[in-house]
Amino acid sequence: MKYFYIVIILLFSQFSFAWTELGGNIRGLVSNSESGQIIRGATIQLVSFKGKKTPVKAFSKDAGEFIFANVAPGLYNLECSAFGFKTTRIVGIQVREDQTKLAYFKLVRGPAAEINEIYTYAALEAKQKATTETGSTSNESIENTPATIYVVTSEDIEYAGYMGLNELLLDIPEIEIQNRFTSEDYNTISSRGIQGNEKLLLLVDGVRYNSMTSTKMAILENFNIRHVDRVEVILGPASALYGADAYMGVVNIITKRGRNAKGFNLTGSYGLYNTTSNAFQFGLGNDKMSFSMSGGMYYSEGVNLNEQYPDEFRWYNNNYMNNGTVLRSPFDPTGNTQQLPIKSFDLSRFSYFFDAKFRYKKLTIGFFHNQEQHSSSIGTKGQYSPYWKESRYGSSLSGININQLYQPKRSNKWSLNTLLNATFMFIPLNSKFVNTFSGYANAYKTGTDMGARLTETFNYTFNKTHKLAVGITLQHSMTLPKTSDIPQQPTQLFLPVRPVNTVHDNIYYLGTNHTDADGNSLKIYQDLYYLRRVIAAAFAEYRVNIKDKLLITLGARFDQIFDISEYSPAKTLRTYNSISPRLGLIYKPLSTLNFKLLIGRGYLQPLPQRKYDHFGIFYPVANASGEYTHIEGGFWRLPNENLRPETLNTIELSTKYVKGDLSIGVNGYLNVIGNAVKFKTEFDNQTFKGIPITAAERAINREELIYTYGGTLRADYRVVLGSKEQIKLKMHASYTFADGQIENLQYLPFSARHTLKAGVLFRLYNFSLNNSLIYRSESYNNGFIDNDGNFFQTGSPSFVVWNLFAKYKIITTKKVNLDVFVKINNVLNSKYYHATDNSAIGLGASPQDPIRFVSGLTVGFGG
Repeated sequence: MKYFYIVIILLFSQFSFAWTELGGNIRGLVSNSESGQIIRGATIQLVSFKGKKTPVKAFSKDAGEFIFANVAPGLYNLECSAFGFKTTRIVGIQVREDQTKLAYFKLVRGPAAEINEIYTYAALEAKQKATTETGSTSNESIENTPATIYVVTSEDIEYAGYMGLNELLLDIPEIEIQNRFTSEDYNTISSRGIQGNEKLLLLVDGVRYNSMTSTKMAILENFNIRHVDRVEVILGPASALYGADAYMGVVNIITKRGRNAKGFNLTGSYGLYNTTSNAFQFGLGNDKMSFSMSGGMYYSEGVNLNEQYPDEFRWYNNNYMNNGTVLRSPFDPTGNTQQLPIKSFDLSRFSYFFDAKFRYKKLTIGFFHNQEQHSSSIGTKGQYSPYWKESRYGSSLSGININQLYQPKRSNKWSLNTLLNATFMFIPLNSKFVNTFSGYANAYKTGTDMGARLTETFNYTFNKTHKLAVGITLQHSMTLPKTSDIPQQPTQLFLPVRPVNTVHDNIYYLGTNHTDADGNSLKIYQDLYYLRRVIAAAFAEYRVNIKDKLLITLGARFDQIFDISEYSPAKTLRTYNSISPRLGLIYKPLSTLNFKLLIGRGYLQPLPQRKYDHFGIFYPVANASGEYTHIEGGFWRLPNENLRPETLNTIELSTKYVKGDLSIGVNGYLNVIGNAVKFKTEFDNQTFKGIPITAAERAINREELIYTYGGTLRADYRVVLGSKEQIKLKMHASYTFADGQIENLQYLPFSARHTLKAGVLFRLYNFSLNNSLIYRSESYNNGFIDNDGNFFQTGSPSFVVWNLFAKYKIITTKKVNLDVFVKINNVLNSKYYHATDNSAIGLGASPQDPIRFVSGLTVGFGG
């Protein structure tokens, strides 16, 4: 019988042990961030993340160390305070059974009432409390931001191997990128059925890095993000906050500042096709006064696509590469040809980026400069545009900004933020096209824009429930939009402050530099369309937070815009105005669950580049004796000064559940777009400058509304294994559906109906391996009408791309860090395509890179 009791006791003890939850430990160290000296007697509080339990206190001992033993598994905040130092709060430490979590406090001199929050250790649930700077006039947590927002941290950037902003955006749900899109843009970004880089507002630390007149530019490594603090991406219109160009969304790049920017970091890499991608970050100072700068440089010779995709370049390979033959015009049914010099295939491109900031207390002075250049034959058929090395196009953007935040010492209720920024953008002087539209002659481009913008924002906090923000914006800008083809390379920039006399400078349209039989010049001098734009705006936002359960945001912005054609043949004044309302409702029935209803309006004033864009070819006509008699033209894209502003009305509903290390979110949206711009091509009785031409293409506004709709389901999950948390798995997956209704179009342009994005990050001690996968169904362009009047949409077939990034930390100390890495894009060496624009010489489906890899290292000092 006693053996029976012994068995019962053993079974009971095992059963009891199985239901006993083992505690974990938190231990750490407290030190001075500036001197590195340990701090004794600091008070550390362990607070339940949801604040439902009494805080537990500990004190740092002689060596600065502290410990909390036998802590029940769950989420906690750690708060550390010491006399003469700001309070530091580590948010969302996740304690696991029988594990020890390490936490290091580096305190900063200052009043204890000021709190520094750190999310380095945070679980997914805790990161919803992280403060963002983009979705509202005041800083709000992710869960309280009235927008769909994705925050990519410096840790995410490091372990994914992102260098350029384009690489990061590629992994964001609901964002689609078409690379090698056109010869001018290189790539184009679309989201929720809206397409165009100029419709995405780019900010760095809340300061505009766009052109003042929304001139289009490629988004590549010219926005280097390798060593930034984080990137915040908001989807949907934000015109109520930022004005007319926040039409599709907002990207805010947050740089490191203060003590977080101290030290020097350098990343360098080299790989296939002589590709090198490099970045640096340097900083010194403290939270009171600091200086930081960062930058990067990218260069690649590019892939010989004519060898990788011989079917798409059959004419180019069989004719041009053998005897220099190209086709004269896509509108010539006879297939006349022309001879050109034979030169090697070239797709090289380069870009660089530089940003510097000086901060003193609440004053920030910043400067930035970037440039990008690529082949001006990108996305075109080789029989109409030879891929020569000297055929280039790009953009250069510079700016300076001053930001002063005033907060009275005796009141924390209100603040006044003053931001003054100025930008200067130009097309590099070596930008040149050689294609059928230039008659295969050298066709140079130039264009500039410059402007200044002042924004004053007043924030007032009545109490925990009510907040108000009001502000004004004043902008003055001048631009010379991209010119038509210029026969000789300009020796200096054409600044928009002073008109250029095209007769004096001998700037004429290509193909008109001839004399007729009577000795009369047939030369036609170019029109340069200078534009001055003045904007006056006022905005307001009111926020109500009812017991942190229901949050209401009401906002509106009024913009008055004056466009003055300063030096065009007919000087005109055009005015536009818009009211952009905004409503956000956030309901949180549980601390782990929220619902968001968002209603807003976007507004985009006509782009000068779109209004005045014109190019084409003139040619002399001879009589039977071979003497020139007059000028005629082929295909021409013509200006249209009467373009109206585009409008966007959107409604979005989303919900998100986050608990511990699991996050699941879903959203749906409906967009109604008015006055969308499209291109119309006409063939009958067309003229330009009084000269008959074969075909005329103009940008016009659609009279009918466009409806786009869709949604996204995303899940994130993190697993931590091992007593020392040496094994970490971070997984994410999203599915996006996008569709719409556009009159006369079967497919929503540049928007795949089905997109799947997934990734798995595996970390084991100092080794990490990140895998990302993208599946995209067919994407189509916005259609084209051929010579016979037939309309059709072309595009790219569905594809799957797998990218990989592996890193190993060789040295990890307080003073020196050294990592080596390997980055492989298109691991499966898939042949895939992106959609191009609807140009008559566009490929329709533009071939993308085969497998390519780079390897490199990152070294860091100090900090």
